[in-house]
Amino acid sequence: MGQYGPVGQPGQQPGTECSAHWLQPLTGVGDGTTIVEAFYGQGTRFVDYGNPRHPRQVGYFAPAGKVAAAPAFHDGLVYAASYSGGIDVLRFTPPHRERRNP
Repeated sequence: MGQYGPVGQPGQQPGTECSAHWLQPLTGVGDGTTIVEAFYGQGTRFVDYGNPRHPRQVGYFAPAGKVAAAPAFHDGLVYAASYSGGIDVLRFTPPHRERRNP
């Protein structure tokens, strides 16, 4: 199995190291391999685990100065709660993935 972390990814908040603490699969979105994950100081991240050895970030919402608490997914929307800024409502559209024959 691979691993994912926001360090070095687009949207990284400088000087803020933190752990992931809440995640939820985006059921019914794309091919069903994407999760939404909260990182205290690095915001909300969308990670595709279609290849478990190489998970990849496919989106993020990391506003400066907010501490992410927990994402919730319902009816096609992601509700990104934060300790310092209330709730942001996001719509995630997965990137187009080419299908390859083995």
